[in-house]
Amino acid sequence: MVTTEANNRELLLLFFEPDEKPDPAKKEAFLKTFRFGQMPKTTKITLDKMLLIQVKYIRKTSWLAALVLILAAAQITRGKPDSVLQIATLTPLLAFVTEIETRRSYAYGMAELEMTTPFSLRSIRYARFILLGLFDLAVLAGLALLIRKHAAMSAMLTLAFLLLPFLLTMTCALLLERTAFGRNHSYGSGVLALFIAAGTECLLLPDSPLAIPIMVQGTGWMLELTAAFLLAAVITLFWTNVKREEEMTAEWN
Repeated sequence: MVTTEANNRELLLLFFEPDEKPDPAKKEAFLKTFRFGQMPKTTKITLDKMLLIQVKYIRKTSWLAALVLILAAAQITRGKPDSVLQIATLTPLLAFVTEIETRRSYAYGMAELEMTTPFSLRSIRYARFILLGLFDLAVLAGLALLIRKHAAMSAMLTLAFLLLPFLLTMTCALLLERTAFGRNHSYGSGVLALFIAAGTECLLLPDSPLAIPIMVQGTGWMLELTAAFLLAAVITLFWTNVKREEEMTAEWN
């Protein structure tokens, strides 16, 4: 019995005895290696590999949103060709799904962890933005070619008309990201998307006092120019938002 108590006492002393501190000589070099994803060049991931990696991690709902838009367009063109431009009211939903997917790291609190990976958080957001942005543009371009004969407009004007509510939603959502409310409520852009969709619907109703005569001769260039301006605004805002978030996270750390 005495032997057992002595052994237990010895084990407890060993357990609570402070261990030798690790050598701090290489601490700074180690931290610099992992800070903001600055890994050695041998572990850098190229753009094509990054895009392939992110294709696997983008949620299926992001791709399905575009499929829903395509199915709705096919149904409208078959059932009510005169109402084909109503498809534009669905594009804010596509923009919302795209925007929320690019900032999923922040929504799930994974931003700081992803900043220590071989590829930085900035490259992750860029890759998702490129993939989903090009995919959405391809879908909308395809829809423009599909419905232009029913809308009695050129393909470019039809594409601009579909892009306007989409890009307006993206612009407002990216501006919302810059506010404290937007950072704490990641789905706030969904409310914006609903308002913009409702506004687009009001503008398309023929009996609405807010209806815009978009078919008037000579006004198409204004829509195309506005769409180009909003596209440039979305790209600029996205770039500045990512840079700002990365700087804020680094400063906080």
